[in-house]
Amino acid sequence: NKDSFESSLIYIDENNFSIINKIPCEIPQLSLRHLCVDNRGNHSSIIISGQYEGYDTAPPLLYEHDVFQGKKLMPFESELPIWSMHEGYIGSVAIDHIGQKILASSSRGDLISVWDLTSRQLLKTIYLKDVSGVSFSKHFTQFVISNGLGEMYRLDPKKYELSLLQRKAHLQWDNHLMTV
Repeated sequence: NKDSFESSLIYIDENNFSIINKIPCEIPQLSLRHLCVDNRGNHSSIIISGQYEGYDTAPPLLYEHDVFQGKKLMPFESELPIWSMHEGYIGSVAIDHIGQKILASSSRGDLISVWDLTSRQLLKTIYLKDVSGVSFSKHFTQFVISNGLGEMYRLDPKKYELSLLQRKAHLQWDNHLMTV
């Protein structure tokens, strides 16, 4: 139903499951998919990634919504043709422990993109074959990344260097990753 669906970010009251707020996606054929939360003090943001199923050049695939003041989704932006490089899909998003950097992965584009949360601007792109899940490890104070080849990596958020943690060729990680 890619020609008729309506995607939105919906806030639900956990006590009675009523809808508190509904923020529509203004771009037809952009399906909002994955979320991460920046919940520091008086500021709370939701970072949302998308999958574009349209026929034109991909629109922004990464958005921020301010929980308390946001009336609409605010796109992340870049001078590069970054959304085409992601091939219309971001499969996982994560935020660092200080709410400064966002990591987004695209298995279709074999791409990791690093973003500044304050400016919503692209900082770096990193190639990783069949990249899947991304998460932030408070233990390592680094991002942890998986791929479909059974590999797990750490990414230093200051140096942007990938370090292989493990390789298990008999496993294929998907895009759902959480560090505990």
